[in-house]
Amino acid sequence: MSDENASLASDRKSAQNVLVSGTVGAGKTTAIKTLSDSFIIDNNFGEQVFDCGELKITDTESVFLYAFNGLNNSEFIWNYLNNEVIGTILLIDNRRKDPLRDLESLLLNLYSGDQSQILPEQFVIGITHFDTSRTPAVSDYHSFLKDLSFISQQKTPIFSVDTRAFHDVSTLMEALVYTRAPTINVSLSEEKEYQ
Repeated sequence: MSDENASLASDRKSAQNVLVSGTVGAGKTTAIKTLSDSFIIDNNFGEQVFDCGELKITDTESVFLYAFNGLNNSEFIWNYLNNEVIGTILLIDNRRKDPLRDLESLLLNLYSGDQSQILPEQFVIGITHFDTSRTPAVSDYHSFLKDLSFISQQKTPIFSVDTRAFHDVSTLMEALVYTRAPTINVSLSEEKEYQ
């Protein structure tokens, strides 16, 4: 690992962290690269390798973004980050066979099946590849979440997004931070270029 990556790795446990989760092909890595000031492939998880990006909020404050396949065991990433996670950006690939069931599986797996811990303000949803598959619609996702017994009736922010588009990904991030950590000033008005 380069000196820059080692420094990034040592800083992130004490920083604010955001998980970017979804199924394979949903655009997790692309979203992180689109939003981040710097980007590394993190191999500090043993056999697991994660894409990690740093978004600098101020000269002294950063948010770290981790790409995580939400259908894998999530317990170790929560432990590694000491549960210091603002929340999760869930990316759902609308081209898949049953994206609504993917969403349910992601939620249950991310919160280790403990349905009492799933609160709507803990996550935002980005529907990817909506341009090639418009079904289910955004309204279908809202209805589906409403019907899940373990989600409160409060509306979860849901957007159709292109993870290559800075505006789309920054909208997800701002919506998450606004609901979870309003004291963090994340106003993302300019595109980032990662190193």
